[in-house]
Amino acid sequence: VNQDGVRSNKVRAKVTERIRHDCVFMVHGFGRTDKRLSRAYGRGASDTQMISRVKVDPIMGGTGMRTNFVTFAPASEAA
Repeated sequence: VNQDGVRSNKVRAKVTERIRHDCVFMVHGFGRTDKRLSRAYGRGASDTQMISRVKVDPIMGGTGMRTNFVTFAPASEAA
């Protein structure tokens, strides 16, 4: 669940020593909604859907997408 209430599909979380305790890493390319993408359809979460806040650099127009915050909720609390 992100700061704006956007929920992902159910995913497995793995805690490692390589990712800081206050950070989350997601593999890009999963959580697709097109059934023709059989390897990614309905599997994992879409990082694109979880990015609900984007900042645009006023000088060059580049986007910053590291402005989102997430929390973990047990599957039993999923809506």
